[in-house]
Amino acid sequence: MESSLFLSPDARITVREMDFYLNLVSLFGIVALGGFTWALSENRGHIPWRTIIGGLILELILSFSILRLPLIRQIPGILSGVMEGFFIASDVGARFIFGATFVPLSHPPSTSHLGYTLAFQAIPSMIFFSGFLSLFHYFGIIGLWVGGLTKIVYRFMGISGAEALSGFTTLFMGIEAVAVVKPFLPKMTRSEMCAILACGFGTAPFSILIVHAGFLRPYFPNITGHLISASLLAIPACFILAKIMIPEVAVPLTIDHIPSKFVLNHEPQIHDETIGGRPIQRTNPLDAAVLGAWDGVKLSVSMVVMLVVLLGIVSIINQFFAGLASAPAPVGSIFKFLTIQTVMGFIVFPFTLATGIPFDETWQASVIMGKRFLETAVPAYHELGRAKAAGELSDRTVLILSYALSGFANLGSLGLLVGSLTALAPSRRQEIIELGGKALLIGTMATFLIACVVGVWDNGNPVIWGHR
Repeated sequence: MESSLFLSPDARITVREMDFYLNLVSLFGIVALGGFTWALSENRGHIPWRTIIGGLILELILSFSILRLPLIRQIPGILSGVMEGFFIASDVGARFIFGATFVPLSHPPSTSHLGYTLAFQAIPSMIFFSGFLSLFHYFGIIGLWVGGLTKIVYRFMGISGAEALSGFTTLFMGIEAVAVVKPFLPKMTRSEMCAILACGFGTAPFSILIVHAGFLRPYFPNITGHLISASLLAIPACFILAKIMIPEVAVPLTIDHIPSKFVLNHEPQIHDETIGGRPIQRTNPLDAAVLGAWDGVKLSVSMVVMLVVLLGIVSIINQFFAGLASAPAPVGSIFKFLTIQTVMGFIVFPFTLATGIPFDETWQASVIMGKRFLETAVPAYHELGRAKAAGELSDRTVLILSYALSGFANLGSLGLLVGSLTALAPSRRQEIIELGGKALLIGTMATFLIACVVGVWDNGNPVIWGHR
């Protein structure tokens, strides 16, 4: 017998009907997010219909395939199975260094202390996977993949070749991907520059996704594959919203071609890193893997530094709020329940609601989304894993939040990404700084957009999760 939900003595709807209503909310959310971005546009009279329609078609086809088509729906599970091998391999090295006491054969649940999980599981995985990605880069595999994806988006959405190339390279290199189009940066249009920045905020490199996936693996076996899907969906989403907020009114230098460097050259790559001013050449596969692992070390250190600084700032603000709680009413009464996380939860509540999350779970989901903006995605995914383990959130909410939390859209990344881009294009420094806040907003909205897209097609099928 079909289960049901009772809304009142005279109103009853089935779970299947409720899912359909939530799917419609997600569909409306796509329109609402587009409308919100258009309201902030620098040129509301110029609407990039080709980019919007082409991008949404790509988003809906890809998400439909992943969530509804029986054959393709297996791909996240396959990817997660492959990535499980990387987790096991990284644990072997970490266990040798730290011992079985700190890196046991069976993974502790995601409710373990965040510092423990980061130090002995997440960071070793990030370092190992960065080395492996560098190996793929050395053999030209990444170049082939990036080249194929870039051509699809470039032709389908009508954007410039340079911004399309930079966007997809971000999946593997993070904001350093901008270096592949460095010669074009000084003469890029304002719209291109914003789109490149937005892609840096709206996506997370695959090496970072390893960390995020670790918090949900015990409860969501296919999580790694879905986070990879989230990154792929995020690139078109960033371009859609960036072109709405800052429409292209000039003619980009690469509007009629894709820069061939990096993509079409599938020979072993020579990198521009230096030691003491002398260039480092990745002359063999092992050398490439080791240097890639060092890149993972740098990324790990950056992540840890950001967490220490941001969590400390959040703590200071909450201590200030706690001090105000002792003030006479009504001020004291308000601050007894107020934290910076709840403030951010209130701000993002309408956007979270638009993703199609069940209403009774929207507030908790909003607070988790607020944590991502303030404290990076690492504490947010950790909290999502804890909430799932405690049974506080439904499968639909966890799936949608898994996509919504992916990305680098947080306060700490603002300085990091803007600083990296200004270093590559110092002549555009003032404009890049000006665009930083808008790009951060676009990246944030892009993560909500891909959450809406996934919410449209979610039907509660356990195969999505990896359950049989």
